[in-house]
Amino acid sequence: MAIIGKIREKSWLILIIVGGALLAFILTDYQKMTDATELKYGYGTVYGEKVDMEEFNKTVAIAEENAQRNAQQQGQQPQPVDQDAVWTSFVDKLVLDKQMDLLGINVGDSEFDSYLFGRDGFPVLPELAQGFTDSLTGMFNEKLLQSRIEEMESSDDPEVQKQWEESKEYYISKRRQEKYFAIVNQGLYVTNLEAKNEYLAQKEVKSISYVFKRYSDIKDEDIDASESKLRAYFEEHKNDKKYENKISSREIKFFDVFIEPSKEDSVKFDEMMTDLKKGFHIDKK
Repeated sequence: MAIIGKIREKSWLILIIVGGALLAFILTDYQKMTDATELKYGYGTVYGEKVDMEEFNKTVAIAEENAQRNAQQQGQQPQPVDQDAVWTSFVDKLVLDKQMDLLGINVGDSEFDSYLFGRDGFPVLPELAQGFTDSLTGMFNEKLLQSRIEEMESSDDPEVQKQWEESKEYYISKRRQEKYFAIVNQGLYVTNLEAKNEYLAQKEVKSISYVFKRYSDIKDEDIDASESKLRAYFEEHKNDKKYENKISSREIKFFDVFIEPSKEDSVKFDEMMTDLKKGFHIDKK
């Protein structure tokens, strides 16, 4: 009895120990389950490969820095970056990079310089034309851009060098995408029939006349909807394509009726059985 009393006194301690053990067990299994899922799938897959979240977070950080820089230049408060939009752009880039690598689309140094400075038939990029404008002519000044690039490349500030590397990577990726979509556009072909239909859809004009009559103007008594006419219409059109029954189904409704004899029926049955027993006589010798 003394032992039982001690157990009762310490029951709260046992509950804490057992409860803590159960909680640790549950959390451990949950952690294993979530870790296994994350290890297998990550936060998403592209072409069966896990998305590198460090690269994505880096992209988000760059977007936030650009948004803050643009807001400061315009004298406005920076707005929060839409991470869903960044994720979509990030995944699109992964898909495009995969396709461009398969096609061997690259940008050489000479092409990159021509693209950046607007040489050899390339137009000057609008953002560069606006940012490096000659104060006298109001036109794009190539020397200003070249000076800024050299300044960033030779800067002792790692942050400035990082900005240039990110900018260079951005413009190379942009040029690769332009070349990729140019190839895709060359593969698109419009037939004469498609061109004709497109032209008629935009240019063709027709004049039509029609008579309008409301359903409410038709009286119910003027319509003969007898059973014989409905059946005749059904027989004539039951095989029409528009009345085809694509999914066959039946609706069944049922219910149970529980039959139980009443008390009077039970008494009457017992009396009947008693009378029947009287008709059987057994001779005992």
